[in-house]
Amino acid sequence: MATQSNLNDRDASTLDRVRARLTPDEMTSLTSVVALWTLRIAFLLFITVPLYNAFRMSLTPLNELANPVLFPRHFHVENYVAAFDYGALQFVINSLAYATAVTILNLIVSVPAAYALSRYDFLGKNLFMFTLLFTQMFAAIVIVPGLFILANELGLRNTYVGFLLPMTAITLALSVWLLKGFFDSIGIEIEEAARIDGCSRLQALRQVIIPMSAPGVMTAGIFTFITGYSNFVLPLILFSDQGRYPIAVGIYTLLGGLNTPYSMMMAMTVIGIVPIMVIYATMQRYIVEGLTSGGVKA
Repeated sequence: MATQSNLNDRDASTLDRVRARLTPDEMTSLTSVVALWTLRIAFLLFITVPLYNAFRMSLTPLNELANPVLFPRHFHVENYVAAFDYGALQFVINSLAYATAVTILNLIVSVPAAYALSRYDFLGKNLFMFTLLFTQMFAAIVIVPGLFILANELGLRNTYVGFLLPMTAITLALSVWLLKGFFDSIGIEIEEAARIDGCSRLQALRQVIIPMSAPGVMTAGIFTFITGYSNFVLPLILFSDQGRYPIAVGIYTLLGGLNTPYSMMMAMTVIGIVPIMVIYATMQRYIVEGLTSGGVKA
């Protein structure tokens, strides 16, 4: 006990000497660095622990889930085989196809819409911008009853058009807001110079504004793609054919009370996450650049 007390006193005296050598500003800076790294580590654990747990469960036999271990005793790849047999690959392909279509439709509409809001002044412009922002305050579940009734009356249930159109509409507001910020940051004199050289307004948009706003366009496209890929509510209510389900709804169909194959469900979850992780890893530079440069006035 005496030895332990001596060690504690020695550590305390060492810490006091370090503090004595630091100025108040240096102490504040050191505290800020420690707090920042603590938050970073906490956030990293918050993200990685659930992912690792899903990966661990995907390699664990169902009868061993009741007694979880940090590392699986052996890799039970049969869960992945069962997931692919159930249709995981088709679900992922569906999700990728829907996300790609929604992204293309979104950019076709949001780019000219954001350009018009950036370059033109018209009556009700501020109200329209506020309305766009206001729509983001509601969860998609709010529009589900009305959308279901409308799609049913128009015969659009279990059709690609019936899903892609409302999905595109839901993702438009964020893209328009993001792209408008980029277009605002590009000086009007650059566009006027292109007009003097003989470009029409549409040509100036296509040949000058969009290339200069490439990070913003990429960021809007990536966010739209991720939203379209991971959407659950709309395909759940609009599709009745399992062959058209995206990965999120495909995982949901595995739920079955006490007989739920959780290991297989986790395997399908890992399979569904992989495309998004690959896309985000390859496009991370554009996301960071897009989010940090859109508000800088040129």
